[in-house]
Amino acid sequence: LTAARFKDCSLIITLARSSRETADLRQRLCDLPNAGTISGVTKGEVLYHMQLIDMDLKHVSKIRTHYEKDKLIASIMEQAKA
Repeated sequence: LTAARFKDCSLIITLARSSRETADLRQRLCDLPNAGTISGVTKGEVLYHMQLIDMDLKHVSKIRTHYEKDKLIASIMEQAKA
């Protein structure tokens, strides 16, 4: 099910060590929902930012079709669990 949803997507992860030079970047990253800091990995903090990019965008008119297909796949998966 996950593979069907994330087909043709790229995950981009940007990492930077926190320092005085990156203080401005740290402040801007803290405002983003897909970014933050990791501590305890190295000496100090590591800043991260993640982006999921759809490489095969679909036209808006196809949303209903893809929704119905996802619903069918989810239904089949639920039946297989039972």
